Order: sequence, then C-alpha cells, then structure tokens
Amino acid sequence: MNERSQWGFRLTFRLGMFFRGALFLLQFSLFSAAAEERNVRLLMYYAFENPCELCRDEADFIEFFNKITADVPGRPEIFYSGFNTFRAGAARQFAYYASQLGIDTSGLPLPLLIIGDEYLAGEEAIREGLRELFIRQTESARNEIAVSVPSGAGADARNGAASSAPVPKYPPVNPGESVLITFVTAACENCEKAKAYLGRLPQSVSLAQGDSPVRVIYYNVAEDEGLAAARQFFAAYQVPDNEQIVPVVFYTEGYLSGYSNIQSGIPGVLSAGKALNFVFPHDGGEVRALGRLELPAVFLAGLLGGLNPCSVSMLLLLLSLLAAKNAHVLPLGLSYVASKLLTYLVLGLAFFTLARSLDLALFSAAQGLVRTAVIVLSLLLCLLNIMDFINARRENYGAIRVQLPRVLRRFNHSVIKKTVEGSPRYLMAAIFALGALVSAGEFLCTGQIYLATILYLLRTGTGGFALTFSAFLCYTLAAALPPALLVILCHKGKQAMALSEFVRDKMPAIKIANSVFFAFFAALAFFYF
Repeated sequence: MNERSQWGFRLTFRLGMFFRGALFLLQFSLFSAAAEERNVRLLMYYAFENPCELCRDEADFIEFFNKITADVPGRPEIFYSGFNTFRAGAARQFAYYASQLGIDTSGLPLPLLIIGDEYLAGEEAIREGLRELFIRQTESARNEIAVSVPSGAGADARNGAASSAPVPKYPPVNPGESVLITFVTAACENCEKAKAYLGRLPQSVSLAQGDSPVRVIYYNVAEDEGLAAARQFFAAYQVPDNEQIVPVVFYTEGYLSGYSNIQSGIPGVLSAGKALNFVFPHDGGEVRALGRLELPAVFLAGLLGGLNPCSVSMLLLLLSLLAAKNAHVLPLGLSYVASKLLTYLVLGLAFFTLARSLDLALFSAAQGLVRTAVIVLSLLLCLLNIMDFINARRENYGAIRVQLPRVLRRFNHSVIKKTVEGSPRYLMAAIFALGALVSAGEFLCTGQIYLATILYLLRTGTGGFALTFSAFLCYTLAAALPPALLVILCHKGKQAMALSEFVRDKMPAIKIANSVFFAFFAALAFFYF
C-alpha cells in the first residue's frame, strides 16, 4: 500500500471510528449528568465473530458492559467501535487498528476487547476482567497516560494460537445439476428455516434443455473448513460486508443472502437455469458472471431509454440552435451526448450503491412493500404509455402524459438557448456541462426505464464492482446510441426539423414499446421479486 493509499485508509478509518463513537454515545447509557470530568477520553474496541443473520453478540456485550460498569464513578468519554470479523472488511479494519497499537491479533482468540492500551481475549477473560480493566484504564486516561503501546496484560481464555483455516475440499458436481451451495451455522433460527425451506424443494426442475436435478450442498461456518469455504465464496463473488451473513446460498450466477431473499429468490433462480454449470471457486478467484440474457436485456432497455421523446426533443433543439449559429455540430453534439452518458452512469451507480448499502434486515422486512410498489408503479406506467400511444396516433401531442412538466421543459429550453448564445471560446465546455444539467432534470421522464433496470440488477445482479459497472455501462452506452445517431445525421446535412418530424412519427411505436416494457417488468416483479 503506497503512502497516499495508507493516508486515505487512515482518514476513512478514523472518520468511521468517530461516527461509531457518536453512535455509541447514544446507544450506551454510560454518561450520567453527575459525571465529574468530560475531557477524559478512552478508546474501546470489541472484535467478535458472528455469521448469524439474527444473532446479537454485540448487543449482548453492550448490555453486559453497561451492567458491569454501571457504578464506576467518573466515567470518561468513550469512543467505541465493534468489529464483526466474520466480514472480511471488518476483520481488515480491526487488524489495522490493532497493529497501530502493536497488538498481533493472529494468535488471539475471539471475542477480543481492547480498552485503552490493554486487551482481554476470550469470553471468559472478558467477563472476569472487564470491570477491573475499565477502572484501571479510566484512571490511566485521567492521569493522561498515552494510549499507544499495549501492555500485554490481557489474558486468553483459550490456550494456543488460532489455527490457520484449512483449504476447503469440494465435491464433484455435474454441469446438468442445479447446484445450491448453502452456508449455515448452529443455533441460528433463520438457518434452520432456510434448511427446512430448501429441504422442501423439488428433486428436479424442468428446463428447456431437460430436467435438472436440484442439489443442495451445506457448509457449517462454525467448522474450520466451512468457514474457509465461506470466506472463499465471499471473495470469489465479491459479497459486500453487510451481506456476509448466514444463511446464504450461492449458485452459478449469483447469491442470495438472508432467509427472506432465499425464500423469495430460489424459485426464479432454479426456473431460469441460473444454477446450472456450477464451478467451485479456487483461490478466491471470481466465478460469477452476468447471466446469458441479462446483458442483452439491459442493452435493449438502454436503447429504449435513449429513444425517450423527452430526451430527444432537447437534443434536437440544441442541434437546431447550433446549426443556425453555423457551429461545429458533430463535436459539440457528441460532447453533449457524452456528458449525458457520464451523468447517467454516475447517477445509476450512486443509486445502486446507496440501495445496496441499506441494512439487509430492513430491506428484507420491507421486501413485500417494495414488491407491491414496483408492480403498481409498473402497471401505472404501462397504462399511461398506452394512453400516450393512443394520443400520439391521433396526433394529439398536447395530451401526452409521460413527459417532463411544463415548467421544467421551459427551464431546459431557456438554459439550452443561453448556453448556445454564450462565448464561442468556452462553448464545448459549456455544452458538456449543459448535458449534465439537462440529464439530471430529465430524469423524471427518461429515468423510469433506468430505475426499473436498476431494481432488476439489485434483485439479480449480485457481484463485484466490475460486473456492476459493466451492466451500467452497457445500459448507458445503449442509451447514448440513438442521440449519437441523431447528431451524426444532423452533421451529414439532415435538418433538425426533419429529424424532429421523424421522431414524432415514431412516437406511437416508442410509447407502445414502453408500455410492453413496463408490463413485462410488472410480471417479472410479480413472479420473481
């Protein structure tokens, strides 16, 4: 890691510690109004390993800490952070922080508690020594003893260093089998529910290529080999930290994390053949790829989004103004299109990342509501586009419903005209900025298909950043093709007015295509979401 990367990591890490500490102040009832001192600070870090979706190891520790230290006088200001080291990112963060204190965690059992410059390793050691350690470090902090080098006074509850994880041994699988690799653990309610559900699956599923036997292979992450296999799968499928829980099911083209997602997603996975041709990961290499039909479907959705009349009308207005000014239509027009492509790519990735970062349990709990909302909105957009199709056939364009609001259209027209009338010296940069501004404003009209595609990728597109980026790039490139073609045609001598009439003539076809898309998406949400 170079110096700049280390600096960025340390900055991100310390900001994370700050916000975790703030949360701790709210969650813990540690600071009474009678506290004697507020300028004494104490660092506390708790590392544990918890693969279970519903288990509450950290909450139990918090309750125990509050109880055992409730009567300690003169509490200092505590900055706390918890690390579930079952998740690779949390394990790296904790190892980094411990290394800054000079603590080698590789041979220490979990759970591991660091307070100030001392640590306790193992559940028994924590329960027996927490209060004494807390009082000792409180006094040290009050006396302004630097928190930098560990004393090594911690006690291990278990003997010996943690053994290195073994290399998992995988059984042979048949390409014609529908293979579901399932990770569970003991004393996990949702794991038992997932096992019961998977146990009720049919012995085979009927696919276009014939019957495929359904094979479920279980691994217990409480065992060394199961834990090693889970970590290899998490790395190979690039599973985000917040989804590294059990139960989790992996298949050829993705994974389903959490019982609710498993229950709702497995039927679609099996019926679509997404569990065929399974190959076990090796050495953490990436094994997942987008499905056979996913990228072409995303590309077609992008083409349809690029033909949106709202977007096309703004481009044609820009081209007509540039042509009237005798400006260079091709480079300026393509600059506008490139800016829109980049803006849509950034907006899509940002929305996708934000949605993926939401708490999984919260998302699972709201899944039924989300599914209902998606179906209702898709059917509504389907109906509105059918009405627009009828009005377009009758050339009653004033009655078109799915379009930008009048106020926003006027604003965009005004901005486009002012940009073209600006200084020729900065026209290229101004038009590039114009593309970003207009794209953000058009999203109410043009973004409907894009948002539907993002929801589809959220439900089925489970992979690393490279896979996600390729899907969004595929959509935005496809969406950029129709406007880029219009720019080229205008450059070749076609009049913007003639192109506008051509697009208007094709509006009924565009509207009926939109209605078919949203009807299909409603059906997809009903059966597979």
